[in-house]
Amino acid sequence: HETQPFSRSFAGQDWLFMHNGDLDNRRLAEMHRDKSRFLEPLGTTDSELAFCYLLGKMMETDARKLSDVPNEMLLEWFQGLDALGSADMCISDGVTVACFYGTQSTRSLYYSRLAPPDHPTEFSSETTVLKLTDPRDTFRSCLIVSSAPYDAGAWLPMVPGQLLIARRGTVVWNSHPNTQQ
Repeated sequence: HETQPFSRSFAGQDWLFMHNGDLDNRRLAEMHRDKSRFLEPLGTTDSELAFCYLLGKMMETDARKLSDVPNEMLLEWFQGLDALGSADMCISDGVTVACFYGTQSTRSLYYSRLAPPDHPTEFSSETTVLKLTDPRDTFRSCLIVSSAPYDAGAWLPMVPGQLLIARRGTVVWNSHPNTQQ
């Protein structure tokens, strides 16, 4: 409760949500008019309310997973939240992950795709070390989004307002495709 990442079961999936930033809680509450008791936030944070708002939008469209929502529609939902403040957000249904970089963000975001078999197993930045040393990781693809580029891998900066949608470690949609190298 009030600790990220937020998780919630919805439509037969376990969902995760993360948010970095501050949203106008009053305006967000006005947008989230869903009366379902199942989509009420447990805590009082703007982040959890944004999560419930997005799940409410899923319910309105009868979508059961992120891949059921047209990419442009998902981008519009994030843009609506972005208008309320700083909105760096990621949501996942366990198969697909959508990462949005807000236009009012105070930090930069970067992303890198790692693909087997020769991706690095250890990454360092100024503040963290990430190790992918589980033997199963050798054969996994992944997409990493970070507020700081690491010393290994090919890190691309995200553009404010950009939405990346990835499935099983592969970017399947990029709202700013000209930013890929």
